[in-house]
Amino acid sequence: MNFPQYQKKSQTSFIKDCEIYNLKDIKKAHSKIISKLEKLLDDIKNQTSLYSIDGKLVRIKPIDTVKALSMLETESDTELVVRNIILNSALTADKRHIGSAYIFLNFLVYGLPKKNHDWFFRATKANCLKIVDCYNGNSITTKIVKKIIDISGPNSKVFFNNSSDHNFNIRAFRGKVLSASKHEIFSHRISKMKDARVLFIDGIIESIGELEGLLQDASKDKTPILMISSGWSPDIVSTLDKNYELGNLNIVPAVIKNIDSEQLENFCLENSFDIFTPRVNSDIRSLKVSDLKYCSDVIFGNNTVMISTEKGVYSTEVKIPARFSKVGNFIKDKILLSYYMASSAAKLGVADFKIEEGNVSIFSPAPCVKESIDAVKSTQELIFNLHRVIKT
Repeated sequence: MNFPQYQKKSQTSFIKDCEIYNLKDIKKAHSKIISKLEKLLDDIKNQTSLYSIDGKLVRIKPIDTVKALSMLETESDTELVVRNIILNSALTADKRHIGSAYIFLNFLVYGLPKKNHDWFFRATKANCLKIVDCYNGNSITTKIVKKIIDISGPNSKVFFNNSSDHNFNIRAFRGKVLSASKHEIFSHRISKMKDARVLFIDGIIESIGELEGLLQDASKDKTPILMISSGWSPDIVSTLDKNYELGNLNIVPAVIKNIDSEQLENFCLENSFDIFTPRVNSDIRSLKVSDLKYCSDVIFGNNTVMISTEKGVYSTEVKIPARFSKVGNFIKDKILLSYYMASSAAKLGVADFKIEEGNVSIFSPAPCVKESIDAVKSTQELIFNLHRVIKT
């Protein structure tokens, strides 16, 4: 049987057989993409484009720039490459300073601005609210963000829960947010506890006997108690879970994460919580409900537990009605992105300027301008060096 023999190709022949990005094709693709981006920016400015989120149509706004850019259609492989370079630059700029993607796209299409330090101002509350309007328009999420700023200021921790009625409910309180969650064996869904007592345990509870005195006392009037420990015996959690179900106890076991004994002790000391260590003949065995610190609110978030305290930053709870469950994540993202932009502006100042060629007025966090200018320069350099890249 005769086998075909391998013939080694010369390096020159190999390069000729490969496709190389042609500078003329790159410039043509770049020109087409810029024209499409100009139309896209006009649609964003006038809010005339829509996209679908789980069957619901949503108007594209400046805050949706990266999403809109990712949906931009291309007509050739070279256009696709150019589009993806621009998309990656927009995404990277937005990650560094939220709000940069929209400015970046405007600078890329209409040209870089002349240096003008008159653009930049110290932030006021009115400026922060104006940024939210500029990027998110007159929407329900804009109204929610403005409410958060009104009641909690620009530096609140924001978390979400389900609303028990048909309305969005927002409330703020002062407290500490811990990286903790209910023990996975504890099966009951709990979003919050009112008028609770809190027990911090440095270590792992191995025996129900260590808590027997406290459980007996708590069962008298079903006092809500949050017990926070670095670990639990599964048998103890199962006991607490069953007694919660039967109505004998109102105790929730939680597991604290990413914190060592010294950090936990410092946290408790700063916030006037007692901390107990399980060991033979320890004082945890003689605890009574009255020995535990009172806490007006305990709120369970996504892998977080918020405990109200007299000190600490404000936390804001946003409750979302069930009818928005299909677009719940979309709403959360819009709220957080808009709020983070306002927070950034409060700390770092605002930029207020107009791009004359596109007739676009922009109000943004100040760092977005430099971030966008740098992104445009690096993007243009990368695109016009594509002809040096060999396709494989």
